[in-house]
Amino acid sequence: MITIAKGQTTPIYITAKENLDNPDNYVGIFFTNRITQEVVSFMFNDISTTDRYMKMSLVVNTYFADSETGFWTYKAYQTPTNNINTIDTDSIPVETGLMYLSAASEFEPTKYTGQNNTFVTYNG
Repeated sequence: MITIAKGQTTPIYITAKENLDNPDNYVGIFFTNRITQEVVSFMFNDISTTDRYMKMSLVVNTYFADSETGFWTYKAYQTPTNNINTIDTDSIPVETGLMYLSAASEFEPTKYTGQNNTFVTYNG
């Protein structure tokens, strides 16, 4: 599962390279929010130095700044061109999975410290 947070630049890894018909093909990735059905898509810019996995450095706010936090599904598709519009989303994806998008800062509750913690008990 991919975990990213708003306001950060996060590396994401996928193992789609082993499922490509041609190693020179490009990969486009489509994220779909599980509640709102919002779709965010972009070309996966592979910066890995190995054939085992693909790595991308994702500037989260570039694509998800106004998106709902929570669980998203993703599908990665191959294409011979570096253009997201040429991808046939009816074809079989080379990888599918889950992604969790969290807020830029986690909620921290306010702690109440004004109470006197000295207690008096009575016997009887």
